[in-house]
Amino acid sequence: MNPTDNPTKVKARWETTSRLLATVVNEDLVKACIVPVETDNSLQIRLEARDELEVQAQHFVLIRVHKGFRYDERSAKPSLPLSPEDLQMPVTVNAKIHTRNQLVHTDPGVLFDIIFPWLGFDIAYKSQIIKELNSSARFQGNGLLKVTHWLRLISGIGRGVA
Repeated sequence: MNPTDNPTKVKARWETTSRLLATVVNEDLVKACIVPVETDNSLQIRLEARDELEVQAQHFVLIRVHKGFRYDERSAKPSLPLSPEDLQMPVTVNAKIHTRNQLVHTDPGVLFDIIFPWLGFDIAYKSQIIKELNSSARFQGNGLLKVTHWLRLISGIGRGVA
């Protein structure tokens, strides 16, 4: 996050990002598990490619969650549906090979570009979804509703389900 960013712009970007991340978890498009934050007593959600797409994944994503966040302690999985309000900025993207390589992002287009290979979708959908995410982040309009609709539609297509 750039310190010179307009607070309204930052809030709009985070609103879109948190909804995107909650949607991919709720639609079971990524593997999500709860992990402790090593520096304090808080929790975070680790997102990565589902097992069948693991070879394509070079990164994993960590998102802190608010105190009181509900999850299944036995399975270490978030309770569904995950609410965007459960998530906290920033989102950290870690390279699996070099754990020191961390990027902090709140931009929904950048994050979607990183997680897109994990979803197993046809590349033809990628640019349209990123366009809708960026539009939603800029204008806080209903672009995210379109993205959620796209993700639901293509989740069946991407996995070969009619």
